[in-house]
Amino acid sequence: MKTVYSFCPKTGEYVGTTTADESPLEPGIFLYPANTTEAPPPEAGKNEKTVWDGQSWYIVEDHRGAKGWLNGKETEIKTLGPLPDGWSDAPPEPPEPTEAEKREAERRQDMAELQTLDFKAIRPMSAICAGIGTEKDEEILKDIETRKVELREKWEGR
Repeated sequence: MKTVYSFCPKTGEYVGTTTADESPLEPGIFLYPANTTEAPPPEAGKNEKTVWDGQSWYIVEDHRGAKGWLNGKETEIKTLGPLPDGWSDAPPEPPEPTEAEKREAERRQDMAELQTLDFKAIRPMSAICAGIGTEKDEEILKDIETRKVELREKWEGR
């Protein structure tokens, strides 16, 4: 019996040891299992695999399963080898918004403010309508309505 080293037939990567048995018909001749070699593999480090190329072992980077971005597109590494050019662990910076996108964001913010102002006007308006409103209620309501007019005029005709 002799120790031999197994490799994956698809990738060539080292998968472990097994044994080659001596031939019962030819003493001194060993019967090697498929995808094995007598050559011992070197030890691979972190993010590395030992690979058989048909003649010798070599070390190759192994980043399989790593998730990141390749040229700005989210990607998962599925093969042995170094990280490809254009690889990044961090997502790409979002593009600068266009003027139209900036205007739309501002419009949405102003519309949300209008809704908030409508809500804030309820209490002083209710008090005034009930005849128990104070000068402070009238002042608050006037400030709210003034701001609402400013916001509406800002977006008229746009």
